[in-house]
Amino acid sequence: MLDSNLPSPHNRFFHYSFSNLEVARDLLSSKLAPEILDYIDLDTLEIGSGSFVDDQLRESQSDLLFSVAPKKALLETLAAGAGKRATRILIYVLLEHKSHPDRMTPFQLLKYIVRVWEQLLREGKPLACVVPLIVYHGETDWTVARSLGDLFNVPDELRRHMPQFEPLFLDFSVQSAEEKFANPFLHAVVQTLRYVWGDRIRQKLPELVELFREITHDGRDAASLRAFLVYIISAAPKLDQRELTEAIKNSFPSLGPALMSTIAEQYFLQGIEKGELLGAIRTIRSILKITELGEEELRSMSIAALQTMANELTSRLQTRLGN
Repeated sequence: MLDSNLPSPHNRFFHYSFSNLEVARDLLSSKLAPEILDYIDLDTLEIGSGSFVDDQLRESQSDLLFSVAPKKALLETLAAGAGKRATRILIYVLLEHKSHPDRMTPFQLLKYIVRVWEQLLREGKPLACVVPLIVYHGETDWTVARSLGDLFNVPDELRRHMPQFEPLFLDFSVQSAEEKFANPFLHAVVQTLRYVWGDRIRQKLPELVELFREITHDGRDAASLRAFLVYIISAAPKLDQRELTEAIKNSFPSLGPALMSTIAEQYFLQGIEKGELLGAIRTIRSILKITELGEEELRSMSIAALQTMANELTSRLQTRLGN
C-alpha cells in the first residue's frame, strides 16, 4: 500500500518555515493569549524532537513541539499554590492543512498530548503543561468541533467527569480577517497558507512571489525559494505552470533559466506522483465499489487532497480485509 511515512511537500514547507525559531517566536507572540504570554518566556523557546502524529495522518497533518521556560511570575504562582517549582512548559503546535475542517482534531490532539507525556516519563522527566495550538487554512469556515467536549453529546453531570480541553485556534483561512505580520518571512508564509487552496491564488500569486523575492534576497536564499515553489506547485490545484512561470520571470529576471528548470522538474515529478496516486485510488475504489466521484473530479484535485483520499481509502480497505 501507500507509504504514508514519506514527508509531503506540505509538511516540509511547514517544518521549514516554523522550525525557524524567530518565525515561530513571532507567530506565538502575536497570536497567543496575553494570559499565556504573561507566564512564558519566548526568548527561551527551543524546538523539540520527534513527531507524535499517526503514520496514516502524516501526509495531511504536521506537528511541531516547542519547549519554553516559565517566567518568574509563574514560578511564584506555583510556589504559592502547590509548593512546587515549574521546570518548563511545552507548547504543542499542530498544523491542520487539509482543505476542509476535521471534526476529530481535538481527539487527535489528545492522543498527541498523551504521547508527549509518555515520552517525558520515559525520559525520567516530570509531566509538563502542553498548550495545543491548531493552525487552520482551509477554503471554508471551521464549523466543526474546536474542543474535546464538543465531540460528546452528554449531560453536564457526566461531562465534568470526562477529559476537557480547548485548543487555541489560529484561523488563516480565506474567510478570516487578513492581517500583516511584522516578521516578513512569517507574513509571506501565512499569506501562502491563506490563499494556496482557492481560486484567489491566481490573483495573489504575483504578490506572493514578490514577497518571497524580498525575503530570499532576490533568490540568494535558494532553500527558502525552493520550499515555496515546491509547496505552491503541489498544493495549488487552481494554478497552472504557465501562470507560475510568468510570475517567476517577472520577479526573478536574472534567475530565469535556473528557476524555470526547477519549476519544470517539479511539475514533472508532481505529474508522476499524481499519476501514481490516481492509479492507487482507482484500484482501491474499484475493490470497495465506490463511484461517488467521477474521473474528471479526481483529476482536478490537488496532490494533497489525493494523498488524503488515498490514505483514507487505504485505511478503509485494511478494515475491510480485517488488518
